[in-house]
Amino acid sequence: AAYDFRSLLIDMFQATFTEEDLRLPPDSTGPEGQPGSGPADVDEAGSLLSNLHRIPLRAIELTRCFATVLGGGAGCKPGSDILPPVAASLRARFHATLLTFTREVVAPLLDCRPQEVAFQRYPMLRIAVPRPKPLNPKHCDAQYHHQAGELNFWLPLTAVWGSNTLHTESAPGQADFHPLQLGWGRCVRFWGNRCRHYCVTNDSGFTRVSLDFRAMPVRRFDTGFVDSNGNPTFLRLGEYYRLSGESECEGDEEGRKRATAAMEAAAAASGGGLWARR
Repeated sequence: AAYDFRSLLIDMFQATFTEEDLRLPPDSTGPEGQPGSGPADVDEAGSLLSNLHRIPLRAIELTRCFATVLGGGAGCKPGSDILPPVAASLRARFHATLLTFTREVVAPLLDCRPQEVAFQRYPMLRIAVPRPKPLNPKHCDAQYHHQAGELNFWLPLTAVWGSNTLHTESAPGQADFHPLQLGWGRCVRFWGNRCRHYCVTNDSGFTRVSLDFRAMPVRRFDTGFVDSNGNPTFLRLGEYYRLSGESECEGDEEGRKRATAAMEAAAAASGGGLWARR
């Protein structure tokens, strides 16, 4: 696939852990016949991800692997060279894939040009194994210092349905919560900043694996944003957010300057009035 985040994730696991660490019990099966599932959800890769709760490793070890390889983990600076060559290659491939996805898929959905997106540099990897308690309470991202211009992009790497998925309302305050049902290869865009969302107890018998990140047109990024607690934003361009005008190489200073200039020009043209608009 053009944006094969799933294969990249499995390559990261295989480069970090042993074959025995990732070996499934012989009776493991994929979520065949479940809502939203398809052939890709029950192949070898889909079966592995849907059964991560059945391997010896804990979910925290897998998410730490992802964060470290990406360069966003503890002790890892963006673009650092402390990783072995295979992991450094995976890092470069992932960032290049995310940048291409942002330019080709996200930008049109944000009604902006490919080089004018501010997007979360390090997506979140979520691994929700079957467990007796839900992972996330009902919330919206505005409660966690995020500005209103953001939209959320949620990419399941496994089939998701019922208790094994994210539940969200269709519009702020509607309280018409419903489970998102889809399979590998599809993406959901929603206004998580204002629409409440949460997870229920995963009693499906399968692990949910997903990536998510936030993005907005650079013209709507408010560099002077103050959150509901009166705190100035610490989610800054060039740090938490990356600009899609940069090259595929991390640390492209010229690309960053061009993208920043485009943002400033858009702000000047609008008199600053675009910052809070959706």
